[in-house]
Amino acid sequence: MSSVTLSVQGTIDHWVAERALDVWNNEQFMRVVSQDIEIVFPILVEAIEMNLKLHWSKNVQQLTQSVKNLLQELNPLLYKRCLNRLD
Repeated sequence: MSSVTLSVQGTIDHWVAERALDVWNNEQFMRVVSQDIEIVFPILVEAIEMNLKLHWSKNVQQLTQSVKNLLQELNPLLYKRCLNRLD
């Protein structure tokens, strides 16, 4: 791939990541997550932690940190348990 193509792809990925993280501001989405929290949390925690470590965009990392804080407030014990499973 050319560097221009990779640059455009990176920009698109950045936008997609930002929009996906914005979903957390939706009350209905939060209700759905809360209903199946035991199933959803392990998947989300793994993705959040990976995003915080590997994503190149500082803005995406900041949004990810906000989602992490939200989930930790929602259920701190479950978040810690999921985090321990990753180690």
